[in-house]
Amino acid sequence: MHHIDIGPSDHQYELNALFFQVMIVGTLVDHRSGLIFHRKRSDGFLIEIPNSFSDRVAHSLFFCQFLPTVRLEITRDRFRLETFSVEADGSIGVSTCHRTQLVSKHLKGLRENKFLFKVGEPLFDPSKEPDFAPEVCFDIIVEEMTNGSPDIYRESSGETRIEDREMSACPSFVLIKNFVRFLHEQFTQVMNHELIRGNQAKENFGPDFKQFLIFFIVKTSFSFSTRSIAPIKTCDIIE
Repeated sequence: MHHIDIGPSDHQYELNALFFQVMIVGTLVDHRSGLIFHRKRSDGFLIEIPNSFSDRVAHSLFFCQFLPTVRLEITRDRFRLETFSVEADGSIGVSTCHRTQLVSKHLKGLRENKFLFKVGEPLFDPSKEPDFAPEVCFDIIVEEMTNGSPDIYRESSGETRIEDREMSACPSFVLIKNFVRFLHEQFTQVMNHELIRGNQAKENFGPDFKQFLIFFIVKTSFSFSTRSIAPIKTCDIIE
C-alpha cells in the first residue's frame, strides 16, 4: 500500500499525469536517472488531498475525481487537543496543545465580560482558569468563528445554533487551527505588554480598555488568519 500525501502548494496539474502513468499505464520512468517503477497488481494507493480554499487542490486533481473518495471532516466528538510529531528515533511524540485551551479561555472570558475591571474583584487571568474538555473548546471556537464570519458560515435564514447546523457549514480543521494559532500569538503578545498587563490597562486607558482590546482582536482575527491567495499561473514583469 502506497500513501501519497499531497501538499497544498504542489503542482497539481503535473500530478494528474503522474497518477495516470502509475495507476493506468502502470509504469513510471525517471528519464534523468533511468530508474523505472513497475506497479504490481497487488499495489494499492491512498492519496491524501489537503483542505484548501474552495477545494482548489481537490478540483485541480481531476484524475482523483474518478477514484473512490472518503471526505474527512472535523466534529466536536473527534476534536482533539493533542499534537503529534515525529521524533529523531522515528517514534511518534504526543503533546497537549495549550494554545487551544488558552484561546478558548480568552473567548469565554470575553463573552462573560471578565476582562472588565471591577472594584474589589481580582483581575481575570485566563491562564489560571481550569482546562476545558476538547468538546467545550470546539464549541467555543466554532461559535466565535461562525459569529465572526456571517457571510461564510451563518445560515441565510438568521440565527442558528451550532448543533442545528449541517456539518458542511462547520469550519474545517485547518481553518480552526489557523484561527487558534493567530489568536494565541495576538493574546500572548498583547496581554504581556507592559502597558496592558495587570492594572496597567486600567490606569493607562480606562477600566473598559482591556475588554475592548480583546474584542477588537477577536473580531479582526478571522479575516487575517484565514486569508487565501488564488494561485497565479502567469504574471507580468514590470521593469
